[in-house]
Amino acid sequence: MRAEVASKLYVEEQGDGDPLLLIEGLGQAMWAWREQVPVFARQFRTIAFDTRGTGRSPVPEGLYSIADLAEDAAGILAGRRAHVVALSMGGYVALTLALARPDLVRSLVLTGTGAGGPDRVPRQPHVRRVFAEVHATACYGYYAAGCEVERIETPALVVHGDEDLIVPVENGRMRAGRLSNAEYVELAGRGHNVMLEDPETFNGLVLDFLSRSARP
Repeated sequence: MRAEVASKLYVEEQGDGDPLLLIEGLGQAMWAWREQVPVFARQFRTIAFDTRGTGRSPVPEGLYSIADLAEDAAGILAGRRAHVVALSMGGYVALTLALARPDLVRSLVLTGTGAGGPDRVPRQPHVRRVFAEVHATACYGYYAAGCEVERIETPALVVHGDEDLIVPVENGRMRAGRLSNAEYVELAGRGHNVMLEDPETFNGLVLDFLSRSARP
């Protein structure tokens, strides 16, 4: 059944080279990576997809968890070991995938995301009110349970805008500190969707990191 779900998701692959999987945030589809796909595809087999219930992928029946979304990502990779670049909720999926299927994750780029748990810094009340109706149950479950990121040995780049209202920057700082093999870059004056706000800087950071991660 899980493989069947993944097979129904809308997926596009471009370029040649090592696989690179893009996972967007809550309510977004692959359009969120419009500034990255043509750049990354020059060097990597770049895989973008519409998450369940977004874009051209079907709307699921019933509730689902971050673990379910990680299984979707594993199904799309179909055994390929990939660099995983993720934003916000996509970062929750990427971290969960790295724990459940470390054989599939070559490196991680985590943008505007956190690890949940009791130390999570919540967004401000006025921002929470805006998200109250659309925030996925999956995210709330992740926040409550947290993620044992200390067990992840995969090389990681953590990127966070210091004006992020959706996932306050303190979460990025804490997650980078908890990962065993992470680099941290904080972008001044940038908010949540840094790959759209400042694609030139973001793309340069990612490509530099991946060039070093790809070395034997």
